[in-house]
Amino acid sequence: MQINKRDFSILKARILEYLEYKGITKYQCYKTCGISNGILTQPNGLSEDNTIKFLSYYSDVNPEWFFTGQGEMLKSEGPAPTLIPKSTAVQMEPPSDDHTAVPVVEMEAAAGFGASNAEYMDRSQMIYLPKGMLRGRADRLCIKVVGDSMSPTLYNNSRVIVRRLHESEWEHVRNQEIYVVTNREGSTFIKRIENKLHHNGTITLLSDNADQRLYKPISLPEEEIFAIWAVELFLVRTLGEPSDPIGMANEMQTMKKQISDLSTVVGKLVQKVGKDS
Repeated sequence: MQINKRDFSILKARILEYLEYKGITKYQCYKTCGISNGILTQPNGLSEDNTIKFLSYYSDVNPEWFFTGQGEMLKSEGPAPTLIPKSTAVQMEPPSDDHTAVPVVEMEAAAGFGASNAEYMDRSQMIYLPKGMLRGRADRLCIKVVGDSMSPTLYNNSRVIVRRLHESEWEHVRNQEIYVVTNREGSTFIKRIENKLHHNGTITLLSDNADQRLYKPISLPEEEIFAIWAVELFLVRTLGEPSDPIGMANEMQTMKKQISDLSTVVGKLVQKVGKDS
């Protein structure tokens, strides 16, 4: 995106004012929302790309205040417009200030052919995770995986933490990484994504299951996409009753080897840190 040549230094001043008000350092801002490192201390203007990244991530900023200086810095509290009716969350205090509350919902991410969501999301349950596990503030949910198309990566009844992406982030979705995608008909999928938005305006949903005849790629035009969620954390692996005991046994052996290899790598890293310190 081309840099707007107008003098946008006033926008930098407002970003710095917002960060000071929220107690956020410039380094945290660069790291979490992706604006150019060091840009807030440089004398030049602010690019449109950096402006979009800032407003997309810090969604509580009032755009009218940001661009004109009029009104309040933060948006007024109120229900955000959404196609999913708002439901009430049980107000529960986290175990400590070092934890982040994430709603547990029954919006099933179909790891197969697509699961239809309920008419509303029940946010009546919360889980609390250490803040170090999740970066920055964002719209997150804990949802259930349904189906076998992503096995052996994700099994049926697994739970994942997902973060909703702003539409401006869709074009930056990374190829071959796992995302949750909801279409405008209300079906939800959890798949690896092949991002073709720049090429032909579509994304392709891919399965990890070896049976590619059963779990074929699915192509979605951009206009049919309602939401994309990035999978940030995998919580629970529930194997259930395997339909293929031999295959499951082989997968378990593979998992054990991966854990053993990981343990070896961690041990070497610990030894190296000890020698360097």
